[in-house]
Amino acid sequence: MITVFVLLTDDAIWSRDNSLGAGADGYLNSYNWTIPLDVNDVCFVRLRYNISTADYDDWNTYSGSNGANSPVQDDPVIMFSDMPIKLAIDTNQFGRTFEDRSYVFEIRRPVIQGLATNIYNVGVRGKRGNIAQVRNCVEYDFTPARLHAAIGDFVHFQWTGSNHNPAGNAGEGRNRWDRSNVMQLVNNDLKASYPEPHETQSMFRNPDTAYLAAFIGQQTCASYDDVKNGVVDDQDTTNCAKLNGNPTGYFDLGLLRLNKTGTYNYMSSRNNNFSNRGQKASLIIRPFGKGFWIGVFVVLGLAGVGAAVSGVYYVSRNNGAGWASFRNSAAFGRRNSGHSAGSSSHRSNGSHRSKGSKSSFGGSMI
Repeated sequence: MITVFVLLTDDAIWSRDNSLGAGADGYLNSYNWTIPLDVNDVCFVRLRYNISTADYDDWNTYSGSNGANSPVQDDPVIMFSDMPIKLAIDTNQFGRTFEDRSYVFEIRRPVIQGLATNIYNVGVRGKRGNIAQVRNCVEYDFTPARLHAAIGDFVHFQWTGSNHNPAGNAGEGRNRWDRSNVMQLVNNDLKASYPEPHETQSMFRNPDTAYLAAFIGQQTCASYDDVKNGVVDDQDTTNCAKLNGNPTGYFDLGLLRLNKTGTYNYMSSRNNNFSNRGQKASLIIRPFGKGFWIGVFVVLGLAGVGAAVSGVYYVSRNNGAGWASFRNSAAFGRRNSGHSAGSSSHRSNGSHRSKGSKSSFGGSMI
């Protein structure tokens, strides 16, 4: 076993003080990490949240600059014209690390080896509760909230959730549980609160995939009448309308190939009231990604070379069939997400497959 330590040397992204990750452009910061193709069972990544200031030279200021030698002082009084101003400065908050966290993960062998395409991971961040209860975290949100990809690229919807949020935190469904799903918004309108009907949704080419994305593989479910008439309440684990039928919070929709340009707006039906942030996101697909050009290249130049080339061509032009093996595969390639990367060792408990989902794992999207 080889242990891999991940070292990222990019400059940190600037954010405002105590603004929960808001960046200079008004959007939340994230980091796009291309996972290295270095297969290992045990990898570590260390994340640090640092506070820096321009009030002194941070690369040439050391421990000897404390106390009376410090270039900054607590609550200093300065003169502005002919009047004093007392600044609100707490030097304990300068040049320090607020959070220092390490994670263990694994990098698996890509299931589409040899295909130079992008695979984007879409996850869920945040926790159960209203904005006051989750501070200094955030409420539920998809990440990335705006994903730009291209025809031939793949998207991997996958996330986990906890059953042990603080008791009493506001939220929908069973107390303390995180759950999320994906449903295209009606009329594809980000301002809407209703989903597009199953029969007319256009986000997923296969209606079984749309069904699975909405119901996240729940198995034992109460009837429409029992839910509507209150026979089962929001705490009942058979209330699949509130996504309570998924026992773990983990969900993996598998790899989905992007086949049509356009913008697709979607939401989680469970976490979309005004007490909790509207959990909505957009997928923007442009023409001609890497996967598309590989398909063209194979057709024009290498169609008769043999089985190996034909295999690449099949992957590039996949029409939605035969991708069940992509379930639980890692999200290799470029990501637009700020979440920790690699595939999780968490496995499904067999509850993912739902009614009518015979080809729901993986396949084509759009």
